[in-house]
Amino acid sequence: MATSLQSTRTLGVTQCFSSRRVVAPRVACRATPVSASQQVSQQQEQVQHNTSRREAVGMLATAAALLTAAPAQAFLGIGEPSENETYTADTTSLLDKVEKFISLEKGDESRGEVVDGLRTDMNSWVAKYRRRGSISGRASFGTSYAIVNALAGSFNSFGNTAPLPKKRLERVAKELTDARRLISRGR
Repeated sequence: MATSLQSTRTLGVTQCFSSRRVVAPRVACRATPVSASQQVSQQQEQVQHNTSRREAVGMLATAAALLTAAPAQAFLGIGEPSENETYTADTTSLLDKVEKFISLEKGDESRGEVVDGLRTDMNSWVAKYRRRGSISGRASFGTSYAIVNALAGSFNSFGNTAPLPKKRLERVAKELTDARRLISRGR
């Protein structure tokens, strides 16, 4: 027969009765017989209690995940543009702005504002696509990045209002046509 320890209180003071040692300083211990069937039923109750606790924690975690999840913009990806379409649209928009900058006259007063907007767009384009391996390996990305790099270097060296040097302008114009051709081919 197995034994189990029970605590008793006498006159508000807890004492421990054990033949070998004190189990806890303020807990009285008395061995009472417990049958094997009672032990099995206690273990089954404990297992059922742990299972229900697991289920409760799992349900709580699921509820928390559902409540904190962002609302879906499209169902199963249907209706949202692919990465390729987004890249093509963003790059074409950037190249249009570069072409607009190149076509400005030397003394145009809106040149500073156009350059500021172009700088912002170039920085966001580079930040968005530079680390994406599926995008950064494309020929159109490399050519467009070369354009962005040439313009950024010119803006940093000569300022927002200075015109591009002739050789740099020719190179940017050639790379601009190459980038547009590569994008139209899906490369």
